[in-house]
Amino acid sequence: MVVTTKERVDVGPERIVDNAQVEISSSQKEQLTESIFCRRAYKSTQEFQAAITRNEHILQRARAMSEEHVVWESLINLGIAWASHRFTKAGNYFQEASTLARNFQAPATFAYSLNQLGNWLTEAERPLEGIRLHQHALTLYQDVKDQHGIAMALFGLGNAFAALGRVNQAALYYRQGSVSFRAVNDRVGLILTLSMRSACGTQYWSHITRGASQDLAQRVLEGEEALFSAQEIGWRSGEALAFINLGLALSFSGQYGRALKDVHSGLQIATEIEYPDWQTLANLVLGAILLDLLSLDRGALPLVWRFHVQLRQINRQQRKYRQCDRHYVEARRLVDRLANTISDSDLRENFLCRAGGMITGPSEMRGDRRAFGGLTKREYEVSTLIALRQSNQEMADQLGVGKHYVEKHFASILAKLGLNSRAQVAAWVMNRQLANSSKRR
Repeated sequence: MVVTTKERVDVGPERIVDNAQVEISSSQKEQLTESIFCRRAYKSTQEFQAAITRNEHILQRARAMSEEHVVWESLINLGIAWASHRFTKAGNYFQEASTLARNFQAPATFAYSLNQLGNWLTEAERPLEGIRLHQHALTLYQDVKDQHGIAMALFGLGNAFAALGRVNQAALYYRQGSVSFRAVNDRVGLILTLSMRSACGTQYWSHITRGASQDLAQRVLEGEEALFSAQEIGWRSGEALAFINLGLALSFSGQYGRALKDVHSGLQIATEIEYPDWQTLANLVLGAILLDLLSLDRGALPLVWRFHVQLRQINRQQRKYRQCDRHYVEARRLVDRLANTISDSDLRENFLCRAGGMITGPSEMRGDRRAFGGLTKREYEVSTLIALRQSNQEMADQLGVGKHYVEKHFASILAKLGLNSRAQVAAWVMNRQLANSSKRR
């Protein structure tokens, strides 16, 4: 039987039914991959309602004519259409399609149904059930040697294991999926798997997630390939996702400045194309990166410099002062290197202040204040520039910080020294320098 109706559903690919099998062309497979991972975005409520009405009309006619394969296709497409509007209803359609396909003499069709339902279960926070269905689908696809179906099942398994926080297994399935998508020349599927793999192990929001064993540099390269490919084929939603996931990978490699820039680019594209899922993801990632920069005492990243801080404290307790100094120097070097990647001066200054507070222990901080007359090192730097009659803006430019940070330091200087004006601060600096000169003599 061949489906010839002109009232084709417009959500997902067209299918040609032949000998109870559903064959899909290479271009349609790319559309299919996109529809599985990315919910259909409609420009208006009217467009969505029109699509639903059309699909339901086809479903009713197919039921009346007992065209089971058209019924199955309509159920799948209705599930995809409803996924962004009424999630539970979408699941009901996928479940009915899976039950129907079980009776077909078409393993690939049943496997596709299982994949769709598995994806829905993963998004419904039931990834263990999703894994079971994806594994069943993978076996069916392997039996009929459907390479594209195998790729989609592997991708679904990657998503499900990532949702569980088992990122090493997720990364493995994404890698296998990318090989399969490459083999069938499905660029959309390849972009998705590379992009998701690049973000493996970088879930700030999961306390149970452990970093994948793959190298950070390789993770970034895969993210860059996904981004380049999405831009090359003009796939805007894929480009937005690639930017966001690449930003995650970059942040975990310590490239904060570029990470923030890329995630902002992803957010801008998602906003332009009105894609709320990626807008939400971008804002979540931006918040996580900023949290790591601004709240280092409970930050999400166990970067190398933090280990040096901990090792320094251990060596200090064991009175191994030479090792203690070595870890201090290395931690400071890494922090300065990370700070240089941050273009925003306010973020950079805040990062340096907070990281410096973690690296420098209480005894050193008290020693610094004694050395600088009760001020911190940064406050003393500001006071000496005040003595040179520099304006707040000139000091900000020289120190590489925001103007309001200079103003905060100035207020702190006045409070600590009990002074009331810049002239008094300048006089205090000059008197201190004269006293230090006398001591050297």
